[in-house]
Amino acid sequence: MESSWYFLRYCCPDHHDAPLDRKQVDHWMPVDQYVGGVEHAVLHLLYARFFHKALRDVGEAGCDEPFTRLLTQGMVRKDTHRCPQHGWRYPHETREEEGCLLCADCGAPIEIGRNEKMSKSKHNVVDPNEIIQGYGADTARLFMLFASPPEMDLEWSDSGVDGAWRFLGRVWRLVHLIGERTAGVAPASVMPADANARALRAKTHATIDKVTRDMARFQFNTAISAVMELINAGSVFVNAPEEGASADEVAALLRELAETAVLLLHPFVPHITEELWAEALGMTTRLSQAAWPVVDPAALVKEELTVVVQINGKLRARILVPADATQAAQEALALEDPNVMLHLTGKSVRKLVTIPGRLINIVASA
Repeated sequence: MESSWYFLRYCCPDHHDAPLDRKQVDHWMPVDQYVGGVEHAVLHLLYARFFHKALRDVGEAGCDEPFTRLLTQGMVRKDTHRCPQHGWRYPHETREEEGCLLCADCGAPIEIGRNEKMSKSKHNVVDPNEIIQGYGADTARLFMLFASPPEMDLEWSDSGVDGAWRFLGRVWRLVHLIGERTAGVAPASVMPADANARALRAKTHATIDKVTRDMARFQFNTAISAVMELINAGSVFVNAPEEGASADEVAALLRELAETAVLLLHPFVPHITEELWAEALGMTTRLSQAAWPVVDPAALVKEELTVVVQINGKLRARILVPADATQAAQEALALEDPNVMLHLTGKSVRKLVTIPGRLINIVASA
């Protein structure tokens, strides 16, 4: 019963003369965002709505619905293991020999069952303490947030946990390397002239933009994926010959990338990022108190666009065109592409259907 109206009591924990303080309840309610599992949607949330409406009817609350938005998160799933003699087996109650999974007690071959939601009754659970001891809490967090969208079921994977751990190792090494090279350097604030350097800064700010938007939509997996791409770009750039940009420009760009990556990863892996912020980047303030990175609109302005070229609806080429190119100029570049010219041999162009900056469809006939 109490779990059906606890959220109203949270609004007025210091009120002792009655169950609820209508003034404080009306100030805080309704709840902006509720996150719960599938079972909550058909049990607790149903009861909570009934209780809330009853309390509204007797004058204890003003709003009609207790929750404005609901995110129903998926279940965590894992394969089940069963011994013919001992029944369901926990992972630590099995052993592997010559590629076969055996019962640790009797040595009988283990029957690998369906992939089902984790439950103690099926023994297909993972002790989080083992993951934390082996990999750290950040690895466990990163794997669960990256492996699946929050509204979908998550299939537990030991190799996925190991992959998350390896990624954090790469982040650790890259940020430490950049920190050593850029001590005392201010992050870049303007677009450099060199094309590779411009591309790196554009990637940094495109990542800020995507992660910010994805987090607002609870799409944590794609947000993490974007940071992974940024780390890849930084790893390539830090080892590339510094030809076009000056040493000062390179240092400023790398400093901006490192600080941005650490800031963007902080909500997902707070422990390692806080340590990187202080140790590798030499910051004196806590990362949890730092401002979220801001997108530089100039960095998002694309200089070139990829345009798909089709002939009679079939993909024949992808061409790069200047972002400010006119429609006529884009069509001319498409007709000059070698692969397009090859497929137009012996044919005459009847018309061009163009969506500037995106698609050119050439209608041709023999």
